[in-house]
Amino acid sequence: MADHPAQRGPTANEVAQRENSACATLVPGQERSLAEYEALISAAGLRRTVVLPASSAQSMIEAVAASTSLGPNESTSTDE
Repeated sequence: MADHPAQRGPTANEVAQRENSACATLVPGQERSLAEYEALISAAGLRRTVVLPASSAQSMIEAVAASTSLGPNESTSTDE
């Protein structure tokens, strides 16, 4: 049985925390506001369509080519 903590595998949250820590030490990034991401996305010729919350402190930002029309569930809002 895997009842003892030493015998069980890591939880999904533990794995995510390790991956976040590894990413933070390996990838030179920085925290950005949604407005800052909007500026980067726009400069790349893209348009944000949606911001999806993730299971951690991060969110996923979906973007499409700026010339693409909006769909029914998409927003042009820059609210943070």
